[in-house]
Amino acid sequence: MLKFWTFKNIVVTLFCIGFCTFMLLVRADQPPVMIDGYHVTINAETYLSGKVTITETFTLDRGWLETWRVDHPGMNLDGTLELKRSVPVTSSSGVYEITFIPLGDENIDDVVIRVTEGVTSPVTLEGPMCDYDCTLKEVQVINLPADTNLQRKNATGAVTSTYNGKDSITWSLMNLREGIAFNFIQPAALGIKQIYQAIWDKGFVGQMSLILGAVVTFLAGVIATILRPRIVSWVDQRIFGKAKATTA
Repeated sequence: MLKFWTFKNIVVTLFCIGFCTFMLLVRADQPPVMIDGYHVTINAETYLSGKVTITETFTLDRGWLETWRVDHPGMNLDGTLELKRSVPVTSSSGVYEITFIPLGDENIDDVVIRVTEGVTSPVTLEGPMCDYDCTLKEVQVINLPADTNLQRKNATGAVTSTYNGKDSITWSLMNLREGIAFNFIQPAALGIKQIYQAIWDKGFVGQMSLILGAVVTFLAGVIATILRPRIVSWVDQRIFGKAKATTA
């Protein structure tokens, strides 16, 4: 029995050593990631216009950056870079949805980025991006209406803070490869505010037209309410009363 267990332990140990060695070799064959951290801030203030501005901040892997600097003497490149762009907002039945992929590149294994800030001169960077093992993979949405009901995809954890009637919601992504996707429903009170704002934005002529239309509609309703009994009585006497007399 002792010999059997000794032989079994030896086999298991050799298997573990072989497997670990294989994984190390595979890992060594993989190119180092260019980007190992990602944070995006989404300003939702303009979501009603059909697009929002996002600011993507990403950090370059230290080893990759050192190699790049050696290959590009005389050029300086910051370890943390920032890109700003706009992404579309889709809406359906009062639900607004924002979906996009990090840095606008679907191929996360070979991201191509044109950098103009944080570098001596404009340069194009190319290399793989981290997915689930990033040092940071965070999403922050700011300037949401207070008490907004927001649903997230590919997300874990969430922190909400409110300031000056605006919500800010922050969460972590599980995997950058899945991208960023979330939707939200505006509070009911905001709908009334939008109607008021729409009237205000039409200017003086537009406001007067809307006010006049509202007044005419109101007066028409009042007049119809007052005259309805008389109209009904007149119809009864002129039509139905005459018909009854004829029948008799």
